[in-house]
Amino acid sequence: MSTVVVKSLRRNSTQHWRTWALVSTSSFCSIPSPGFPSNGIRHNKSSSGKNSSKPSLIMSSSTDADRVASEYESLQAYQATVEKLSAPEMARTIVQNSMFGVLSTNSRGALSGYPSGSVAEYACDASGYPIFCLSSLGSHKGDLLENPKCSLTILKTGFQGMQDARVNIVGSAVEVGPDAAEHARAIYLEKHPNSFWVDFGDFSWFTLNSIENVRLVGGFGMAGSVSPASYLSASPDDISQFSGPVCGHMNADHGDASIAMVKHYAGISVDTASMMSLDRYGIDMKCVKDGEVFNCRLGFPTVVQDRKQIKEAIVAMTKEAAAAAASKE
Repeated sequence: MSTVVVKSLRRNSTQHWRTWALVSTSSFCSIPSPGFPSNGIRHNKSSSGKNSSKPSLIMSSSTDADRVASEYESLQAYQATVEKLSAPEMARTIVQNSMFGVLSTNSRGALSGYPSGSVAEYACDASGYPIFCLSSLGSHKGDLLENPKCSLTILKTGFQGMQDARVNIVGSAVEVGPDAAEHARAIYLEKHPNSFWVDFGDFSWFTLNSIENVRLVGGFGMAGSVSPASYLSASPDDISQFSGPVCGHMNADHGDASIAMVKHYAGISVDTASMMSLDRYGIDMKCVKDGEVFNCRLGFPTVVQDRKQIKEAIVAMTKEAAAAAASKE
């Protein structure tokens, strides 16, 4: 095997060094996981103290390796400039927009001492506290009445793999009193209008009214805690609610435009680029290059405030990317 050329790239002033191994005859390059917010979140390392990487992207020549390395340098440099939601905002937005989570409670009886986890519907009140409607036929209701300590794990809408974001909330859930039950019911049914069973006699309302810790995982090598006070004081991003229809339309009808935008703004050529979500600052993309999947974030030209401005921003970006590509032909 020929000489190995190793490049170290710094993602930005607060993040770790990323190592890229480029081999001239059987070249490998670790794909980064850009696009995750750095706002105050700790970046984890392996037990050896080094960042883990996976060999991939076999190059046919050293020229190809240099070209790919140059593209990834451009990608990394661009990612450092893109505005992102703060960690508390991102956590609140994920919790607000998702509909299901894994609720884990403390088992009773023969399984006492073991956690009991299952998927549960939930809704969020205006302060960010999850609300549940639990049946006596399931274990969670009895578990919580005996021991209110629990956790709720929520995947970001559109979650596809371990490089996508998720949130874990640890706290205590209590049964909602009669005076607050109707309010909880209204919030819950607004999010789950087809959940007619909430009025069955064996169901009761619970709320996670005490939060001890919020854990946000942005993807590989990036995780950290958000203080309960920061989580509760943050507001979910208003623009993120339009992610589904906007991203669905772009992915169905304008895939080539997304590829062109990634090339123009992030400086890297990709085989596919799919819009996964968006917020007031930009778009989170999932890209594929030579079989490798990685995230890339594109920033809007200006902060957007409504759906009309989302369309205007994306149209402007696609036109600029198309013009840039045409000028190079």
